[in-house]
Amino acid sequence: MPVFNVMPTASPHLHPPQHDPQDLSLFESARMDREMAREMGQNLKRRNNKSAIGTALANMSTPRLLILMTGVLLLVGGLLALRFPVFLPDFDQWGFQINCGTGFGSDLAQASTADSAGTHFVGQCYAAIAMRRAWTVPVAVAGALLLSTLLLRPTRRHSANTETACEIPPLRLSWSSPSRMLPESS
Repeated sequence: MPVFNVMPTASPHLHPPQHDPQDLSLFESARMDREMAREMGQNLKRRNNKSAIGTALANMSTPRLLILMTGVLLLVGGLLALRFPVFLPDFDQWGFQINCGTGFGSDLAQASTADSAGTHFVGQCYAAIAMRRAWTVPVAVAGALLLSTLLLRPTRRHSANTETACEIPPLRLSWSSPSRMLPESS
């Protein structure tokens, strides 16, 4: 059985509907402001301010980027560890683990209440907080020192002196013959 492909012929009166643009005067001022800002270069300044950090990170050398990431990790890690609560491994008479406060400040209310049996929980809390501060403060300070070295030590840039140094031909060393080194006899 033969199959016939029947293509409908396009009639001249079948066109996509044409829509007249509505009055867009509401958006006209915004468009005009964008065009004026583009002409005056304000748009470029706005983009540069937004991507300044990204550009700085992209232009950083690998050792400086590693120092930056290590410093940020150490500083944030040390400050977060100071922020977390310090607990004793013991429990009070109600079955709650004894909370001593954080590395930033001590809260000895629970320890002093549970200390009635002569267990010296307050002294143990002081020792636990001191132990937390003993390792977290140096970690945070090390991170801050790494970050401050990035601020104090400027980036190395190629100067005109290094470019001209490449253009100077290398020195040629020549060894004098042994006969020239001997003193002349008269």
